[in-house]
This record gives sequence, structure tokens and C-alpha cells, in this order.
Amino acid sequence: MLRPASLAREAPTVTEWYGYQTALSDVASVGLMFGAVATWRLCFSLGSGDRGRCDNSTSDALAWAASGAYLFGAPTIHAVHGHADKAGLSLGIRALPFVLGVALAPGREGGSSNAAAYTVFGGALMAMIVDDALIAHEEVRREATAWYLAPAVDVKNHAANVAFVGSF
Repeated sequence: MLRPASLAREAPTVTEWYGYQTALSDVASVGLMFGAVATWRLCFSLGSGDRGRCDNSTSDALAWAASGAYLFGAPTIHAVHGHADKAGLSLGIRALPFVLGVALAPGREGGSSNAAAYTVFGGALMAMIVDDALIAHEEVRREATAWYLAPAVDVKNHAANVAFVGSF
């Protein structure tokens, strides 16, 4: 069967949201950070014999893992979707709160620990929201819906028909 060129249509593109994938990465990083906070111990140095009870290596490892998942999780997902530009943008907006937090850190002129902490945590939350909700979209080409009429003639039985054929 021949399909008339006038009835053939291009496959339409639709915008799909894959932010649930980046959001899952962010949930994992937040969970790791909660684990880091939950396992952290406040230590006072009372002498060399107390060193074993004040081990924060688990908390440190969880905090580093949380930071890595936060900084590189969503950009990696963008890259896997084939969007290097979005991966770079995602990494940039996720790193910005840390850079600003360092600039506001105590020891700098006008710096305070509260301002630095609010900037890092508030900025990280905003970066996650912007990345997951606004950046994680892509244009996807859908298979074209094609249809056509197929006339058929049966000379022996003196019959004719028209078939409506297509994919939907």
C-alpha cells in the first residue's frame, strides 16, 4: 500500500519533565546529610584517652557523600539525558550557595556564621527546587500518528471497499 505524501505527518515533539529523577537524587543527598547530622558527636578533649569515643569519621563520610550527591547527582542526570548545557547550569546553581557561604563566613569583614549557614542551606534548597522544577525538561519526538485510506477492488466478486488504516 502506498501512503500519500500529503497524509504523512512529522512526529510531533512534546515537552517531558524528568525532574522526578533529579528530585530523587536530591532526596538521597538530603537523607545522607540527615545521617551525617544524626551520627555527629560533640566532643570535648579531656585527654588523650577519650579519643576513641569521639570518632566522627562516619558523620564526615556521610557529609562528603551528601555533598557529592547534591553537587553531582542532578548534573549527571542532565548529562545522561544528553543535555551538557543543563548539566553545567545545574552544577553552577548548586555550587553558588557554597561560594556565597564562604564569602559570608566568619573571619571575613562583615561575615557571620548565621549568614553563611542560611546562605548555604537556603541557597541549596532553592537550587534544588529550580533545578528539579524548571531545568529538568526536554523535548522528545513522539512516533507520528499516521493514517490513510486504502481502496481495494475485487473484480471477481464485483466488490469494492475502502479501508481506514493507521497507527494511533
